[in-house]
Amino acid sequence: MKKIVYLFGFILFLYLIISSDLSALWQALKELPPFLLIFLVLLQFATQLLIGFQWHGLVSDSGHTVSLQSLLILHMKGSVVDGITPGAKIGGEAYRTLALSETLQCSKTEALSIVILQKLFSTIGILSLSLVSLVYLIFSTHFIQNDLLTYGLVGSSLFLLIVSLTLVFKSRKQPTKKEDSHRLLKSIQHFRGVFSTYTSLVASNKKRLTYHFVIAFVIWLLFPLKLLLIVRVFDTNASVIAIFVATFAAYLIGSLPLSPGGLGPFEVTMTTLLVLLTSVNSATALTIATVFRVVTFWMVLAGSSIILLLTTKNPFQRSWTHVS
Repeated sequence: MKKIVYLFGFILFLYLIISSDLSALWQALKELPPFLLIFLVLLQFATQLLIGFQWHGLVSDSGHTVSLQSLLILHMKGSVVDGITPGAKIGGEAYRTLALSETLQCSKTEALSIVILQKLFSTIGILSLSLVSLVYLIFSTHFIQNDLLTYGLVGSSLFLLIVSLTLVFKSRKQPTKKEDSHRLLKSIQHFRGVFSTYTSLVASNKKRLTYHFVIAFVIWLLFPLKLLLIVRVFDTNASVIAIFVATFAAYLIGSLPLSPGGLGPFEVTMTTLLVLLTSVNSATALTIATVFRVVTFWMVLAGSSIILLLTTKNPFQRSWTHVS
């Protein structure tokens, strides 16, 4: 089944390339100035460094001590796993949990709590920015003609977002320890206790909580910035909000478990939205989507793989042997 899913994503991406005007695609590629590509690469390095600071902050707030370099390497290992597993980066998060447990010399439950917190901040960032982009698009283009439906959609989305934040970060008492004969229920209860402790540690310090939210939003804002810089080469009047919508919609669709790294669905979504929301043609839109993915995905995957091979003999062996 997994091979069929991978094949689907590859065929989808291959069809997109074959159905495009390759000469126009190549011409569009040649229009990109070299200095822009260099700047995009530097922005991606900055993005990876910010993610490292995000991890380091959460680990420090949880009471553990580890170097930023160690967490960056751990994140790069997880990026390699992310790139070869389909959707939502679940494989990478599983690896990060095991590797973090080993690095911090803590239980897998504690490591999982930190990983979930990082994923939570990241998810809140992209969902919030996606919501703002969608709302702006709806109101500015009258995408939905029914005003009642528009306000209902916006209000419901904001309500769900606020409720989710409240449930996760509200102050809470530690769950009472009750003996439960069922092993699974005991494990769940134990995880709830540990996760509650970690969320309380983060939420109790408002400055640190603000820091985590700010860094999560900055990380995600860098992605539409990269896309905007590429699009403006071909369409100087491209709407910033259109770029936001194209970026976050592509990432949300790419997170579905359809292909490794979202290959295929991501490019198709971004290409389609760029054609619909800007003045670029399909070949140029595909070029933009491809360059964007090379910088933000393939370069990270290749760089992480090379660094790991150069610095570690068996980069995954130790952590994966703890799965059983």
